[in-house]
Amino acid sequence: MKKIAVMLLVALAVVALPRETTAYAANAAIHQSDVWTRQSPYVAPAKRPEIKWALDLKNYVRHVVVDSKGIIYLISHDNFGHPQLTAVTPKGKMLWSSKLEHINAISDMYLYKDSSLVIVGDDIPEGGRGSEDFGTASISSYTLDGKQIWEKRYRDYTTGNNVDVNKDGVIIVTASYVQVIHNNKPVSEGEDIKEEKRLLGIRKDGSEKFNILMGTEINSKPFFIVSDPIFVKDRIFLTISSQDDIRQSGRVKSGELIQYNQEGKKISSTRYTGENLLSPIYDNHQIYVIGGDNLHIFDTKGKLKKTIRGGFQSTSNSHGPSISKKGDVVFGRNIYHAQNKKVTTFNNEDRTYFTSEPIIDRNGNLIYHYKNYAENKNYLVSMKLDTAKINWKMSVNHDINDQWVISSDGTIYVAGTKLVAIGKKN
Repeated sequence: MKKIAVMLLVALAVVALPRETTAYAANAAIHQSDVWTRQSPYVAPAKRPEIKWALDLKNYVRHVVVDSKGIIYLISHDNFGHPQLTAVTPKGKMLWSSKLEHINAISDMYLYKDSSLVIVGDDIPEGGRGSEDFGTASISSYTLDGKQIWEKRYRDYTTGNNVDVNKDGVIIVTASYVQVIHNNKPVSEGEDIKEEKRLLGIRKDGSEKFNILMGTEINSKPFFIVSDPIFVKDRIFLTISSQDDIRQSGRVKSGELIQYNQEGKKISSTRYTGENLLSPIYDNHQIYVIGGDNLHIFDTKGKLKKTIRGGFQSTSNSHGPSISKKGDVVFGRNIYHAQNKKVTTFNNEDRTYFTSEPIIDRNGNLIYHYKNYAENKNYLVSMKLDTAKINWKMSVNHDINDQWVISSDGTIYVAGTKLVAIGKKN
C-alpha cells in the first residue's frame, strides 16, 4: 500500500502542476482573452487605473469568463468542500450563486457561444485518491442561470487542465485513466499502478464522440506528459513529451506534436527536441510549441518549419507563452521580437514570481502580474511590448493566483482571494 500511495502522489503532482485558470476566446464579442495566444481584442487603461470594486467570496476565485452583456461568471473554492459557481454584474453585484455538488476539484470553465458554460473537474474521495478509489472525472454543461443541463462522468479518470470547444460544441480534453493491477505481490512490495493517457471528445448534448488511448504507463514507466488539446480549423493538436533524464542512456528530452481529425483518428506525428508541459498555441497560421529552452514553429499541417533556439526558459513550467498579433512571443521573463529576431528580458527583480501568463491588449500592451516575496506585495503592471517601457504599475492588496480578463470597456477583472475590478479613474 505504501507503493500505491507514492505512485499516487507522483501522479497527482504531475496532474496538478499546471492548474492555472484561463479565459477563453472563440468570439471576441463574448470572451475577453484568448486562452492559447493570451491576446485580448480590447484595450486596457493606458494610464494608471484604480480599483473600482472588490468582491469577497470567502474563497479563492479560480476561473473567470464574461458574456456579451458584461456578466461575470466565476468559480470560487478552497481546498475543501464543493466549489461555487457565481454570476456577478459589471458593478460588482452578485446575481446568483450555485454550489457544484457533483465535484470538489475544478480544472476549467469555458463559455460556449454566449449561451452555456462547460465545466470540467474531478470528484475526489474525501480521503484522497487511495486504495482502488481514484475518484471520478466530470464534464458538465450549465445554463447561464446556473442550472445543470447534463453531466458526463468517468470513474477512475482524472481530467486535464484546459478544455477546448469548437464551433459545433464538441468538447475536447485530455485525461488519465488509473487502475490497480492485481499481481499477487507481497504486501511489502505493493501493487502496480496502470495509467492510460486518453483524449476525450464529447458532443454538445453530453454524448461521447471518441475516447482515444494515446499511451500507457506502468508505475510511471515510461513517464510522459500529454498536453491539453486544441482545435486548429478542422483538426485537433496536442503534444506528448518524454520525461526521461537528459543524461539517461544519452537521451535528450523530446516530444511529439500529434494531429488528429475531428473523429479522433490520428493523422500525423512530428518530433521535436525539448519537453513541453503545456498546450500548443495557434496564431498567425502557425502552431507554436515550447520545447525546453527552444521555440518550435509548425504549419497548420503539423510540419516543423522553424526552431528558434535559446531564450525561452519559463520561470514556471505551469505557465505558457503569450503570442502577439505581430508574432512576438513572451515566455517567462523573455520576449522574442519576431521582426528583428532578438530576445530581451523584463522584470528582473529578485525574489519575484509570475502567477499566470501575461495578456496582450489590442494596442500591444503587455498586462502582467507578479509577486515580490521580499516585499510581500502583489503588483499589476502594464508594459509596452515593443519597447519594454512601463506604462503603469500598481500594488494590489490581495493574493492573485490565477488569470485575469480585460472587458470591452477596458476594465480588468483580477481573480484571487477576491474578485477585483480595476479600471480608468473617474
